[in-house]
Order: sequence, then structure tokens, then C-alpha cells
Amino acid sequence: HGNVLIWEVYTMKKLILAAACLALSATTASATLYSCSVQEQGSRSGWVPPTVLVAVRDDGVVFVSDPIGAAIAGEPAEAAVLNDSGQSLSVRWQVRGALSATNQYAHFFYTAIIDKNRGSIRVRAKPKGYSNQFNGTGRCQVGEIPS
Repeated sequence: HGNVLIWEVYTMKKLILAAACLALSATTASATLYSCSVQEQGSRSGWVPPTVLVAVRDDGVVFVSDPIGAAIAGEPAEAAVLNDSGQSLSVRWQVRGALSATNQYAHFFYTAIIDKNRGSIRVRAKPKGYSNQFNGTGRCQVGEIPS
């Protein structure tokens, strides 16, 4: 349990640093920040991040930070916007170089769908080249990163 706690503290520090990077990346425009807590559904794989931060800049550029990506890449990932309407926001990002407990490298595609009216999120993690996927749901708080 000690190693897990150390990893969680280290990961949270990286996530806080990534949130600061999100703010810096938004210096040319203000950004809406969705801060989401996620619970993995079904059997726990560890591939669904417990926290997802989504920054949507006024110019349409979106960055995502999560503890898995932050631990591997050390910086937020630029996300592709799949849908952005008054009701929902869907984004997709990638995490390359994830290492499983059995020392297999994986390339993950993540999709998050935020219901803006309900303040909820659904997250899907899909490893490239594999048929399985991992899902989570949670709640989001909305804030703003000023320019």
C-alpha cells in the first residue's frame, strides 16, 4: 500500500503541474476548465483516470490532463474535438507508452463525453490493437482559466 500511496502523491503533483501547464497554454485566450472526478466501471483495470481536466480555449483548442498521461508524458495532451454543442462536449486524446503490470507497452485512445447540463462525464479507454475497452463515469465542475 505504501508504494501505491507514493505513486498517487507523485501523480497528483504531476497533475497539478499539468493543470498549471493548461493555464499557461491558455495565455492567448481564456479557457473553460472542466475538472472531473471519474469512477471506473466494472472490473478495475487502472486504465481509467480518476481525474480528468479538460481546458477548452476560446479559440477552440482543447487540452486534456489526467494522471495517467501526466505520469507518462509530463504535460497535457492536445485533444481532438469530436463534438461541441450547447449540451455536450466530446473529446479524444492519446497516451502512448503506458506500461501494464505485465510489462507490456500500450497505446491508449481516450474519449470523454461531458454532459454540460448535468455536469457529468463518461470516459472510455481503448488500447490500440485490442478489442477490450475500459469505462468510467463521474461528475465535473466548471470553471474558467482567464487570459
